Amino acid sequence: MKNAGKKAAPTFQRGDRLKASQLNAMAAAINGQPVPGLEVFSPPRVMGKLTTDLGRATAFTSNAATATMRVWRKDASGTPVAAETITVVNRFMFIDLPSNTIVKAEWIEGEWQLYAADCEAEPV
Repeated sequence: MKNAGKKAAPTFQRGDRLKASQLNAMAAAINGQPVPGLEVFSPPRVMGKLTTDLGRATAFTSNAATATMRVWRKDASGTPVAAETITVVNRFMFIDLPSNTIVKAEWIEGEWQLYAADCEAEPV
């Protein structure tokens, strides 16, 4: 089987030890964008604005709050423009955010979770 880089995926036998180059080849075949210098991959991250209020979670595992977020991407001139809308999940029990807050989200365990937010919402 060939990977996206047109290199043959390594094969292993029971008891084999992985070399760094083999581990990197496996990561390249499985994941997305590399972290420069490390040759390992990080999960997708996006930046944008909340389009609805994001409440607090009432329980970390079972009652997370959700909101919608408008993702911003740079156009050909480098100016951020509104792109797709995603649902973000808030598992923090002591953080809530109003609509129009600039936030960053990361793909964690199958959902978009916030990892950064501005201190206040941008005025409308």
